[in-house]
Amino acid sequence: MKIVMVFIFAFCVVIFLGNPCNATPYVDYTELVDVPVCIGSAGNSWGEHTAKITRNADGVYVAYSVDSGGQKLWRLRKRIGANNWQQVGEGPLGVLPPNLIWSQTGGYLWLIAWPNNVPHCWLFNGNGTYQTQFDVPGNWYPDSMNYCAMGVSPYGDVFISQSRYEDATIRWETYRQSIPEWFSWTTNTGLRHAYLFAFPIDLYNTEWIANRDVLWTDLGYNQPPGYTTWCYNSIGYWKNGYNYVNLKQAVQRPGTSDYVYCYAIDAYRDTAGRIHILYKYTDWQTPLTMRQMVVQNGTILADVDMPAGLYAYNARIFQNSSGQFYVLTTSSNQWGALYKANNSMGTTFNSPTYLAYGNTATPFAIYLARPRAGTPITNYIDGMMTTNPEGTLLHFRINGL
Repeated sequence: MKIVMVFIFAFCVVIFLGNPCNATPYVDYTELVDVPVCIGSAGNSWGEHTAKITRNADGVYVAYSVDSGGQKLWRLRKRIGANNWQQVGEGPLGVLPPNLIWSQTGGYLWLIAWPNNVPHCWLFNGNGTYQTQFDVPGNWYPDSMNYCAMGVSPYGDVFISQSRYEDATIRWETYRQSIPEWFSWTTNTGLRHAYLFAFPIDLYNTEWIANRDVLWTDLGYNQPPGYTTWCYNSIGYWKNGYNYVNLKQAVQRPGTSDYVYCYAIDAYRDTAGRIHILYKYTDWQTPLTMRQMVVQNGTILADVDMPAGLYAYNARIFQNSSGQFYVLTTSSNQWGALYKANNSMGTTFNSPTYLAYGNTATPFAIYLARPRAGTPITNYIDGMMTTNPEGTLLHFRINGL
């Protein structure tokens, strides 16, 4: 009898501590990747649209920026065991953080940085061994503020783009794996758009979501007192660079200085081909609200409020291998909140599960390993985040999804 009671007690303790048999998601581990890393303006917390972490059969890889004697460098590290991160590459960066994707079909990790104000690629094979480097072909604008975006299709087709600081053109290149060949494109967006979430689909098709990023005066608006000179008031959808849909915009009333804001902080293309956009919205009659829009081929299927209290800056949406939707956030109380959807479209949610990371991520600083960067969907999710004020880069895995 005593033996049975001890066994039951031990089993209950294991469940309480987060055994994988528990159906509730839990943080499997949180590990230090590197410290110090770049934080602040154009640091590793910048660029919610960028791809910085991916995973293949050989391990998890993260790409990030560091300061070395006043020079910014990119750095690539690979997880080779518990609390064991091996540096597999380092090189000149430019200004903005690097992008990283894994092409399963091509068999390479692609790391993109802009050391000479044009995109330069470093290729590594699946186990992290350096292979080669080259300037990415194309008619690029030499520009340190490149707002680079990157993505990879299930067939290994690679997408790289540049949004200019000065005008309304997006330059983009696609590397078609099956040919193989580079193709150059230019899209005029009418008004400047940046922070592009790219979703290569196959050899000929790419979708992207981007935020309008212009001066208030470009729209004939009055700059609200106390706010930045930049106005983010519209979210656009493009397919193949030309099928444009203005999905949502916030409009200032004539003759006023209303603050308006409509800005995508995350986008995810699900297994049914729908794009989920997490965005913030406010206008003269709507308080700042976190919302989700679901779009398929440019048609809006849903546009709903997210749960009250969801921490807007760090929200990220993803699926597990069964198609279940989750939204992951962090907040200022050093806890993560994981919201599980309770419908098939991923637009309504249960009460959150709170996850202990041990640190708080700075705004925009959560990056997840998702299909856009070549990571297969599983029943766990890998992520990275930076923390203030230490400039610490952490990797975490959430299991039990």
